[in-house]
Amino acid sequence: MPWTFEEINHEWFGGDYLSSGDASDVERAFTMAEIIRGREWVLGYEVDTDISSFPGVGRRGGFYQFMRVYWFGKRIQAISGLPRSEQLLERLRANKASAETELTAIHLLRSRRFETEAEIAPVVIVKGHSRQPDFRIRSVEDHWTYVEVTKLNASVPSIRMQQILQRMADRVISISLPFLLEIAFNREPTEAEEGQYSNRRPLLLDSPMVTGLR
Repeated sequence: MPWTFEEINHEWFGGDYLSSGDASDVERAFTMAEIIRGREWVLGYEVDTDISSFPGVGRRGGFYQFMRVYWFGKRIQAISGLPRSEQLLERLRANKASAETELTAIHLLRSRRFETEAEIAPVVIVKGHSRQPDFRIRSVEDHWTYVEVTKLNASVPSIRMQQILQRMADRVISISLPFLLEIAFNREPTEAEEGQYSNRRPLLLDSPMVTGLR
């Protein structure tokens, strides 16, 4: 059965947490993830009741576990209906790291241009020899571009975000009281906003660019 926005909010966050404006996107991603990986994989495991008692954390583990399912379901839409997609799906179900990398690459190339044509593992002849790249892609009636994925490099914004998160973690790691903190950036912070995290004031979890679970 398709997932509903209310069910996802309840299971992963223990109540209303996600913006209703994202409802259809989230429902579609979770439903696709279940079609491919099954309901047991989507549900994961139930967290300890001491953890799920924190505000914003449901019995499925909060934002980190939510993103595990959402990110998979979001990317899988990029290969839906493509020729030989089942080959890639089988490798994904077997938890092959190379398959995850290929899926991400296809998603990055098609996520904003679903009108493009793509084909997984096409057979091509190069200098009289048969070759099978990871996939090929093209705009309608354009020439094919053949892609062989090796390793995805972290982008400059991604590296910067990791550095910001590390500095934030360094500021709270010495707190001796029990707590659970999950932080998700809604967007990349400006230089002025980043400066807020380098002063001596408490973490600004109510910032418009941060979603925090306390």
